[in-house]
Amino acid sequence: MIRAVVPHGVPPARALASAFLVSLGAGQQGEPAPEALEAIVAYVREHAEPPSAVVFRAFESHRVVFLGDVHPAAEPKRLVAELVPELRARGLLDVLVLEVPYEQQPVIDAYLASDPEDVSLLVDHPLTLRAHWGAAREYLEIYRAVWFANRAPPAARRIRIVAADAPRGPPQMASEMEAVARYARRDAVMASRILQEVLSRDRGAHVLIFMGGYHGLKNLYAEVEWNGARARVQWAASRLQERWPEPIYTILTDGAPEPAPYRTGPSYGATRLFALLQERVELSAPFAVPVTPLFDAIPSPLLELGDGPIQLRFVPDGYKLHETVDAYFYLGVAEPITPLETPPSP
Repeated sequence: MIRAVVPHGVPPARALASAFLVSLGAGQQGEPAPEALEAIVAYVREHAEPPSAVVFRAFESHRVVFLGDVHPAAEPKRLVAELVPELRARGLLDVLVLEVPYEQQPVIDAYLASDPEDVSLLVDHPLTLRAHWGAAREYLEIYRAVWFANRAPPAARRIRIVAADAPRGPPQMASEMEAVARYARRDAVMASRILQEVLSRDRGAHVLIFMGGYHGLKNLYAEVEWNGARARVQWAASRLQERWPEPIYTILTDGAPEPAPYRTGPSYGATRLFALLQERVELSAPFAVPVTPLFDAIPSPLLELGDGPIQLRFVPDGYKLHETVDAYFYLGVAEPITPLETPPSP
């Protein structure tokens, strides 16, 4: 079993998420049979490609693409910043949805409308930069990529950024029950915000959703428990899948972040696939592959928490990875985010 370590003095809501990153990956059970493992390794060696190529191809057949983040890692944020101008040039990006509290939307709108560019609007409101994980230069560059893309020809239709996370609330929770309940509510808020402010508002829009990878899990729930306080989580993508008639393409990002704000000690990937690829595939990270039924040979592919104060279990039992995500983005040992100490030069 995996033991979660909750740092002393860390607010419960943040500790709940931090413990997942600290602890996931510590278990190494669930390796597939040797012949199935060799088939997976051979498939990855043959089909691995740059993550951007997977995103471009996903948008050729889907209007909504979910790209998972690893909060302490720089690479997923750099990827989004690089994708923005190319997707816009191809006519494949109208809305970028971020895991930012929705009360920050007026700040984001003011920044996108600023001319000349005024990054102080974001820096002065650090929740726009997910400061609870450490305000990162890489996250700021996502906004800047949209600002510059919107000023390149043609200017007929500008990219919107929509903040879709629930409000952060007070820094300290009254109890574990309140923290667990708030964690479970977030995905309901995210899904409703995306439906109301994005999909229902513009049914022809191409939408890139960039959030922590678990929010993009389909056909899957999680049961969370902290010192006896329990809640059931239905992830945002699973909720959208039920309420939106078109398929959503989801990409799970997996990496072992180096030490970063609010997370110390060793870290691991979020899936059993990570360790298998790290040991057996001699490819330079990052790379991505479409997920096929081959990967279903890995039992319980998403690592769980247990035997500690915080426990998380995925349900139903026997779920298949290819029914949960559409593609897998391998980071390897990920470079940490760069703390934003001073605003960038114009």
